Amino acid sequence: MKQDEANLVLNPTNSKFVSAICCCCGILRRLQRYPKPSEIVVSSFVAEHDPEACVNCGVCLDRCQMQAITQGDDKVSLNADRCIGCGLCVSTCPTGALSLVRKPEAAQKEIPATFYDTWYKITEEMSQKK
Repeated sequence: MKQDEANLVLNPTNSKFVSAICCCCGILRRLQRYPKPSEIVVSSFVAEHDPEACVNCGVCLDRCQMQAITQGDDKVSLNADRCIGCGLCVSTCPTGALSLVRKPEAAQKEIPATFYDTWYKITEEMSQKK
């Protein structure tokens, strides 16, 4: 898909009523500043890293919009608190060391009714964290 090739996160407004589908809009820019974006985003998936399969090529570092992947000495490291489950790191991992896995049922959040519910929650929580 073209948005994947361009390193864009598909964002269907994260709500039951889809009012828009965009890539890398203001919501993602705000999320990047949040310490734990996974707490806000409603996603059924999270990336999982297999260090044994990792060849430390670094392709995933540039792909991750949330800086959930960092460079280590001989492998990359994944911070699940920053992962929003977009899959950009997975689609270009040459060894399959990264994959998307479904979150446990208990860890999944209720999908907000509207985009505005999501946006206001992000804005409110960002304000409280300052």
